[in-house]
Amino acid sequence: MKQLNAMGVICTVATGKSRQGLNRAMANSDTARYFMGSRCADECHSKPHPQMILELMEEFGIDAAHVVMIGDTTHDLNMANAAGVHALSVQTGAHPPKLLNQVPHLQSFRSINELAPWLIQTISAQS
Repeated sequence: MKQLNAMGVICTVATGKSRQGLNRAMANSDTARYFMGSRCADECHSKPHPQMILELMEEFGIDAAHVVMIGDTTHDLNMANAAGVHALSVQTGAHPPKLLNQVPHLQSFRSINELAPWLIQTISAQS
């Protein structure tokens, strides 16, 4: 996350957690500083409705062509598709790869450790 932030990437969270749950998770993991914005289930329509992503795009003035949703469930991937943004999956969530692969998305990763270098390399190549 630190390296993405240093590259100027705006990182946000769109979660099924409540605001209280997200705040607690971020405090426990010391990750709040890496995310510039967030939307929670108690503030927006539930996934796969695109409201969370659309509101974050509007807040930061970013158009869909420059957004990538990283998710670990089909709900995340369907939300990305509904919002018209790119999607990547990480196979560490509630939905197994076989289920994730039923929803269109760019690529799937076994873990965050595989995803991070790919993101950094892809973003660097586009700069």
